[in-house]
Amino acid sequence: MRISTAHHNQSVAHKEISAFKQRPKNETRIETQLVSHNVALSKFNAKDLRVEKMKGVIEMEVYITARVSYKTWIFRSRRRTLKAVCTPVMINVTANSLDGFQRVLCRTRL
Repeated sequence: MRISTAHHNQSVAHKEISAFKQRPKNETRIETQLVSHNVALSKFNAKDLRVEKMKGVIEMEVYITARVSYKTWIFRSRRRTLKAVCTPVMINVTANSLDGFQRVLCRTRL
């Protein structure tokens, strides 16, 4: 699984997550931290990011890509690529940013 974030279609951070199995009728919460180091941004994106940071809310896009397969009884599907795009994800960067995230609907394609 690969999770990446972007600001105005320019990649900011990404992370690869190792494979896992999900039990039937189960829900798996994936918690990870995406850290960005020495990312070269365009002048427009850098300026816009600074302005949004001063306002206290940064708007990002989140992209998720994963290889999945399903097993029903004894039949296993072939591996398919699941893609999800979540936009806009609003990130609070103020002192009281413990408010958490608001629910964002994502577009998915299998």
